[in-house]
Amino acid sequence: MDKNEIIEVAIDQYLTQLAEQAAQESKVQRLRSPMPAADIDDFFRLVGQALKRQQEIDGAKKDIFFTEEFPEKDDNIKGEVITYSILQRLPGTFERQTVGGAMSESNVRQRRKLFRESIIDPDHPGSCIYTYGQWFDNRVQFNIIAQTNKTANARALWFEDFMDSWTWFFEASGVGRIRYEGRGEDIIITPDNRKIAIRPMIYYVHTEKITVVREHMLRSLIVASSLS
Repeated sequence: MDKNEIIEVAIDQYLTQLAEQAAQESKVQRLRSPMPAADIDDFFRLVGQALKRQQEIDGAKKDIFFTEEFPEKDDNIKGEVITYSILQRLPGTFERQTVGGAMSESNVRQRRKLFRESIIDPDHPGSCIYTYGQWFDNRVQFNIIAQTNKTANARALWFEDFMDSWTWFFEASGVGRIRYEGRGEDIIITPDNRKIAIRPMIYYVHTEKITVVREHMLRSLIVASSLS
């Protein structure tokens, strides 16, 4: 058996396995379109969207710079900055728990994708689209950055209220659960003898990563391998 035949057999076996799994799941529960799902990158994007809208509502004269990394240019630190990062990311737990419990290393975790639904591919009749989801528990940090302690403190309190007010939006957009863990110790740095005040804000975020398997794309690999 040559390489192309091996690939074809492997893909056929994989697709057969997916079809059998879909059939078994459909007996347990009626297949339906999946609810919205957002993973951690989607969550940060949603926070950015909400920040922009909140500032429009507030009539802010200057936008807050929202970024994944600490600004490298001095101009970006003359105003207010909020950075975001992931402190910890683990496969989600099977049971709903407190924030502290959710991040415990002793939990039984969902380390494999779970079947969500199977539908006929509208673009390729005769082929199916299989959808899987996997939950993740994330601890994330937002750094509130300003030039003075007073401004940083005020913005940190504002950010608490902002996240609380927009939680409905994040969860309606597919984020599983959001909980405020607390505010970290105040940080002061002095790059180039300039004072910068930082207020770390810690949140727990439960997200779902979606994987889509398209039968047509897999079968196209068989054709591609036969032509190579």
